[in-house]
Amino acid sequence: MAMLVRFALSLAPMNRILTLLVLVACIALWSKCSTDFDVTGEHKEITTVYGLLDQSQSDQYIRIQRAYLNEEGSALDVAQNADSIYHADNMSVKLIRFDLNGNQQEEIQMNRVESDQSGVEKDSGIFASQPSYLYHTDQPIYEESIYELEIITPEGNVITAETTVVADFRIFTPQDMDSLNFNLNGDSTVQLRWRKDDTGFVYDAKMTMVYEEKEILNPDNKQTKSISDVIISGRREPDQNDIFVELFSVRNLLDFMNRNIEEDPTVQRRFLELQFNFVAATEDVYNFQLVNFAQFSVAAGQSRPQYSNLEGAIGVFSARYNSPLAGIGLQAGVVEQMSCSPITEHLNFKGHPGSLNYPDCPPQ
Repeated sequence: MAMLVRFALSLAPMNRILTLLVLVACIALWSKCSTDFDVTGEHKEITTVYGLLDQSQSDQYIRIQRAYLNEEGSALDVAQNADSIYHADNMSVKLIRFDLNGNQQEEIQMNRVESDQSGVEKDSGIFASQPSYLYHTDQPIYEESIYELEIITPEGNVITAETTVVADFRIFTPQDMDSLNFNLNGDSTVQLRWRKDDTGFVYDAKMTMVYEEKEILNPDNKQTKSISDVIISGRREPDQNDIFVELFSVRNLLDFMNRNIEEDPTVQRRFLELQFNFVAATEDVYNFQLVNFAQFSVAAGQSRPQYSNLEGAIGVFSARYNSPLAGIGLQAGVVEQMSCSPITEHLNFKGHPGSLNYPDCPPQ
């Protein structure tokens, strides 16, 4: 949930929809924000929808659930019943693709799948997780297109929304198999640079550090681990000439390690690589987060409007694009700081053999 608040975006791939799972929040927010709801009034079907089309992914998933009004018994008990939070399996879910002139190009029927069988796990919580259903297609998503989502529930209610497709965008630095070129003069910085695309409204980036960890007393017992964090969040305005520039320092890297790795004197660690995932998303995604997650505040008890771009339901149907980078290295001097800096020396990282003082630290 935190990644959605800060836009991870997943800003995380569509097949990691669990990390951006907002349906539970939609249901909870809808009930909390309506301070004058008449529990004895006529029942109205409320459907919640969350789906982000992603041209960079081979599979597209949309989560569709329903809110419910339980006049008898515990709402928590009802939440554990999958039949209460999902529509029947005869629901029609379609994607209809149009070109930019409004001419229909194709119609895609999405199929209901169990999320655990598709490799997409549902977050744990008060709502039933087994079975957990998603609507899926493996048909490609095309640029310069408008996609309309059409849902017809078993009760005959029609839900619609549409989105443009977010296209690929150019990242200047870093690049796959590149190295971050810190100069190590003081708290050295590098520039993360990418170009704004007309289809992307807001940009995030997540960094992952991959490292090896082995037991000191049993060196053959080793494993590869990783830590991740959002390092760029909600960038909208380029710095100049449609180019975004974000500064990243050695201190940022060391603080990132200190926050995310626990001290363990029984192991020795070794840096392997950095990975980045830059994500662009539409204005609808930005507005959905900005409005709905503002409810989690000191004013959350007041009735406030929610943002939704769906007709006949609440939630969001829109688009994003993930651009992952891998195999990014660091100079010997930076790896040496992982081992020797007061910020991270307690994490037992091994220095780089190319460092002048290896295997020791520089004299103070």
